[in-house]
Formats: sequence, C-alpha cells, structure tokens
Amino acid sequence: NLGRTFLYLFGVNFVVNLTGPFFAPYMLRDLKLDYLTYTVLDMLSIVATMWAVTHWGAAADRVGNRKLLAITGVLISLVPLAWLVSVNVVYLAVAEVFTGVAWAGFNLVSTNFIYDATSPRNRTAYLAYYSAGASIASGLGALAGGLLVPYVPAFLGSAILSMFVLSGALRLLMALVFVPRIREVRRVRQVP
Repeated sequence: NLGRTFLYLFGVNFVVNLTGPFFAPYMLRDLKLDYLTYTVLDMLSIVATMWAVTHWGAAADRVGNRKLLAITGVLISLVPLAWLVSVNVVYLAVAEVFTGVAWAGFNLVSTNFIYDATSPRNRTAYLAYYSAGASIASGLGALAGGLLVPYVPAFLGSAILSMFVLSGALRLLMALVFVPRIREVRRVRQVP
C-alpha cells in the first residue's frame, strides 16, 4: 500500500513538473502580465493554500486521507487546464485561488497518508525516502518538459498550452490508475 502510494506521488511530481517551470514564462512572456500582476496572482495561490489547509485537515480527520487523495488528485488535474479557458486577469485570480486550495489538500493528505502508513520508528526514514524520490521525480519532470516542449504541436497557438493539456491529462490518468489501488490505513467514518 505504501509502495503504491509512493509510486503515485512520485508520478504526480514528475507530470506536474512537466509544466511547472512554464507557468511564469507563460504569464510574463505570452500573456504579457506585468511583474506586479504576476506577483499578486502568485500570492493569491499562497494565501488560498494557507486558508484551505486547515479545512482540508479537518476533512481528512473525518473521512480519511485516501478519499481526499482521490478528490484532490482530480482537482490538481484541473489546475493546468484552467489556463486554457481565459486570459482575463480576474479569471486567472480565481484560477490561482483554486490552485492554492487544490494543492493545499493534495500536499496535506499525501503527507498525512505517509504518517498514518508508517510506524513512528520508521517514519523519519520513509519521509526522507519520499522527499528524495519526489525531488528526483520533480527534477526529471522539469527536464523532460524542457526537452519535450519544442516538439509538441501548438494548442491554441502555444506549445506551452499543449504541455498544460498533457500534464492535466497525465495527472488525471495517474489518479484514476493509482488511487483506486490505495487503501485507507486508519479507521475513519464511512462517507460515500
């Protein structure tokens, strides 16, 4: 169970970072946002994360990490796809708030799951394995994205948008393949 969870989380780190490095250039170069607008949009995501993490934590305590891992796995799939809808700054602000809320939940329940699935004696080692594996997967994802972007066909006139579609689809595929095979490791209330 922990092995499947690690594979899922490493895979997510890889496919997320296929596009992670492209958001800033897309906003600054392609959308021609000024630095102040870019910074405000980025800060909205951070503020939303800080607000949402408490709410996700309370929900995880009630219904379990696995159920929320499934929900947030789908939500983070929508993050890059949200950038395909509009370039309106108000819309992008809402998209950034959504991003912060989705990632707050995913990151929290991912870490909580590792805490719940490991004994206190081995927990530090497993968290270190997770951090190292996630970092390697993130680096490889960014490298693969950089190598791949010149070769993808443009979507709506942009290869970066093509990468956003690819990343969103792969995130969703990872959630659909791995999350059904992950089992909750602690006793929680049954909620459909």
